[in-house]
Amino acid sequence: MFDDQPLRGKRVALFRAEDQAATSEALLRERGAIPVLIPVLRIETLSSSESTAALGDLAAFSWIVFTSKNGADSAIELLEKAGKGPRELVTTKIAVIGEATAKALEERGIVATFVSRAGHGGGLGDELAKKERSKSRFLLLRAKVASPELASVLGDAGHEVTDVGVYETTIVPADSKLVDGADVLLFTSPSTVRGYLASNPQKLHSTGSSDDTAGRKKLIASIGPVTTRALHEADIAPDVEASPSTFPSLVSAVEAHLRRMNAPLVT
Repeated sequence: MFDDQPLRGKRVALFRAEDQAATSEALLRERGAIPVLIPVLRIETLSSSESTAALGDLAAFSWIVFTSKNGADSAIELLEKAGKGPRELVTTKIAVIGEATAKALEERGIVATFVSRAGHGGGLGDELAKKERSKSRFLLLRAKVASPELASVLGDAGHEVTDVGVYETTIVPADSKLVDGADVLLFTSPSTVRGYLASNPQKLHSTGSSDDTAGRKKLIASIGPVTTRALHEADIAPDVEASPSTFPSLVSAVEAHLRRMNAPLVT
């Protein structure tokens, strides 16, 4: 029999910043799950001389690139603090990763020129390098500490890249008791992996048989290849990797995995 809600009644650990979890929690409840919010991140807008200079001269760039909703939100906050506003961003083309980032801009009246569904910086870099054959100036507005892949790919393609941190992520150790009570662990970024490890240093070695301190089995799910790499570096093997790298795809991938696990054997 087909289970249309394989997550029904399961406690799903959601590692996210507390003020960014409402939509994700709502989707999990819609699928019958019991969301367990474990805030392991705190996002703080970062003002610096570099961000002031870049945001004060946006027209000098061919492309502005946002790799996350956090980057878009923080850049707009900095513009507003400078007495400007989001409309300053319409002076040039805008590239973003994911629908959530595009939506954050749309809510402020800005339509992204290009929306990548690659789910990671390297993929976006490859797409932009193909779109822009002549030398262009790219402004990356993202986390203070970010993967070098995007800047490297664009630089190798002959473009001029200005990489500016407009926010920083502070790790908040996860509540181990909340983790222990969960059936499914959802990792949505490398930072969430670090947040988990800050208070749960035990290694989860075996795919499909990850134990908590009480000996219960857990399902580990990754939102995409960059997060999966962070899990592997921590010697954690995820059972599921979403494609594309979006939260709805992650939830659907977990559901599909649970259905396969529960399917009767055919002989």
